[in-house]
Amino acid sequence: MRKWIKLRDLPKKDRIFRIVNLGFMTLQFLACVGLAIYYSCIGDPNNRLLTSIGMAFVMVLPLLLELIFKRRLTNILFLLYQIYALIAGLIGSVLNVYYLVSWYDIFVHCLAGYIFALAGIFVVSRVQDYKKLNKWLVLLFAFCFTMTCELVWELGEWFSDLF
Repeated sequence: MRKWIKLRDLPKKDRIFRIVNLGFMTLQFLACVGLAIYYSCIGDPNNRLLTSIGMAFVMVLPLLLELIFKRRLTNILFLLYQIYALIAGLIGSVLNVYYLVSWYDIFVHCLAGYIFALAGIFVVSRVQDYKKLNKWLVLLFAFCFTMTCELVWELGEWFSDLF
């Protein structure tokens, strides 16, 4: 996370990337809200109404955390989170693809492993002297970071299924 910088003060490339990220997040949020309205109108045969509402919150979570902590996520971390939330949350849970396609859950977990490992390596690269770090330590951190992110996501899915 970087210090809070106003959007207009970002370099042009970062500002454009940020606007694309925010647009992508907004589209996903609106899709979740629209699907929540749709599920409430049709009587919610697969109990996806609450999942849609929960995923709408998950889509804007990085932005909410940025506003609360007054620290800006890097554009790449923001984008990686949005991609995973789209594939696992919107497509997998809200659109019920987990139950329609037998291998989709395996695909999502495999993709998530790569995305979270990249995010973990990116976090390590933000350390001042990361080139001096032992490569095995970096791999161990990336693995632990991935497992932690997956655990948090699975707990979120479990709680959403519980309710």
